[in-house]
Amino acid sequence: MQCGNITEFNVQIMKQVWIPVAEGVFKDLVKKTGLDSKFKIDSAGTINYHEGNQADPRMKAATKRHGIEITSLSRPIKVPDFQDFDVILEMDKQNRADILEAFNRWKFREPLLVSKVLAFHLNTKTLPKVMCSPR
Repeated sequence: MQCGNITEFNVQIMKQVWIPVAEGVFKDLVKKTGLDSKFKIDSAGTINYHEGNQADPRMKAATKRHGIEITSLSRPIKVPDFQDFDVILEMDKQNRADILEAFNRWKFREPLLVSKVLAFHLNTKTLPKVMCSPR
């Protein structure tokens, strides 16, 4: 990603409960600016408890009243997300800690995959930024 001339900006949004809303609102805001073709926005949680499920129907109804359609399915974060996204947005410090801890565990469970991700970032000289709110 280059500041001022965005060619592609990838965002991963974390926090199981609010993921669908955050993703839907962010996609809507980007679309309204006309930059939706330049962004890749996805979301994932820190656990796989709801994997494959749609958002809560009440949440979908609430966002729909504001003109925002939520269509994503729940999924947990995976090792390739660290390669595929420039920015990972965390909703709080605990999720940030969970994501970084998970990545460190993956180093031992899936060393070849993690090595590929790290090699990719060494070659591109970029690392995904894991960002969270100050709470």
